[in-house]
Amino acid sequence: MRNTIFLFLFLGLTPMSSQAQVGFDSVYHFIPTHAEDLHALVVDNDTLVVMRAGFDTLVNKWGINLLKMDTFGNVIFSQMLSDSMGSHIVSQWGNKLIKTADGGYAYGASYAHNPDCKECIFFVKYKHSGDVDFIRYYETPDTNALIFAVNNLLQLDDGGYFLFSFYEPDDGENIPRLIRIDAQGNELWHRDYAAGDTSVAFLDVLSLSSNEIVVSGYKYKFAPSYIYIFAKPYIFKMDTTGNIIHEVFDDADSLLSASFVATDDGGYLQTVEKITQFDPYYKSIAGIRKLDSNFHQEWIRYMDPYPNVTGMAYLDIVQTTDGHYVASGGRGFAGTDKPAMHIKIKEDGTVLWERFDFSHYGNTKGIKAYARASAVLSSGSIVSVGSTRITEPYGYSEKGWLIKISPGGCVYETDTLDCWAGATVVDIKKPPPSQEIQVYPNPAGDELTIQLTGDLHQKAYVYFYDVTGRLLRKQRLDSAYNVLTISDLPKGMIFYTINSTEGVLWHGKLVVDR
Repeated sequence: MRNTIFLFLFLGLTPMSSQAQVGFDSVYHFIPTHAEDLHALVVDNDTLVVMRAGFDTLVNKWGINLLKMDTFGNVIFSQMLSDSMGSHIVSQWGNKLIKTADGGYAYGASYAHNPDCKECIFFVKYKHSGDVDFIRYYETPDTNALIFAVNNLLQLDDGGYFLFSFYEPDDGENIPRLIRIDAQGNELWHRDYAAGDTSVAFLDVLSLSSNEIVVSGYKYKFAPSYIYIFAKPYIFKMDTTGNIIHEVFDDADSLLSASFVATDDGGYLQTVEKITQFDPYYKSIAGIRKLDSNFHQEWIRYMDPYPNVTGMAYLDIVQTTDGHYVASGGRGFAGTDKPAMHIKIKEDGTVLWERFDFSHYGNTKGIKAYARASAVLSSGSIVSVGSTRITEPYGYSEKGWLIKISPGGCVYETDTLDCWAGATVVDIKKPPPSQEIQVYPNPAGDELTIQLTGDLHQKAYVYFYDVTGRLLRKQRLDSAYNVLTISDLPKGMIFYTINSTEGVLWHGKLVVDR
């Protein structure tokens, strides 16, 4: 049986989760009929910090929503941001959420219509609590531009940021613009990277040192019918003044690049999408390629294209705790089936496992699922966020979607044993009956009792977290009957997990009231 969490935040229902899950997939339903998408993810001390694009019912406008979740998908808080004075804030997948040096978060929205400028990009700095620290708008460099958008952002050592943006003149190709801002969001300078009659996309960025940044993207050109004439990978190294130190414009034609990650040998793994057909239908194959430290290709691996696939792409790639890599994305078929896809590989391209997943919303299976962004928990589990399309009586709607996968590639209890090959951690060992693990009293005062039966106390620890995901305390449970003094824990809601060397044994919420 597949275990699914359904959250109806605006309807006031309490989230529910199954303790028996190895992993899970969750559909996040905020409001029907409107598209919504979980599209950016940061793991902060095993708390999931997620950016959602959605509709603000209070002001009847689109906006962005900062969510914090625990590792079981329960929402700790939801912070909607839209402008009741008339601005139209919009965000979509491809934008990046980052954790800042002061413990907060920063995000650059795709675009925003602000009363003070025709077309603006939008930058918001959050505090760790989720409250807005400040908001800044940056006006388009071309008043006739068709679009001005942020692709990525990076915090620098002095606390300021690089905003990797682009604008599209109404009579030319996309022009990338690098905007340098200080720690308060004030623009210091900007630089355009014009490419003549060729568009350039900067999609991912890595900081190698205090003065070296690597940017991955591609150059492309459209025919008048908006069919690619060519698309070639483009990767370069720059310094913090925006000067390009080293660049490689790859000869591989019809190849789009997206995310990339540094490897332990000083090279990179880069996700690519090979265009196999333009007309009458767009078709592509997802791939991963290995680059050396000078950005030269060492090898490339493509997925089995499957006869009826219309398009597939890996949108993100991350390194796992066991030194391997997981790429995530989605694929389309000629029909309606469009599952999300994950693949785990070694640095040499050896495939450890791959899986394809649909969402489940009640008794309805989603007809499309995309994993937009991924991250890795300390347990080794992979978490991906994205969107799913659910058919409902009035039509279909886009909903936020989250999936959690074990290091060995398992999600559901019904997964085959084969998917455990190479697994190093099991997220939930088993659903312990109440007589095996007892945590009481709840609410608690200055003392808390944790009882473990059998051999569960062998190498077991309890971890206490506050509602922001900050670790408050770790303590060994070295007997079957443990009475803990918790007078050092703050009053209010506390989250706890009981872990062993095999993974998480149990988790729950505790109210401290004294």
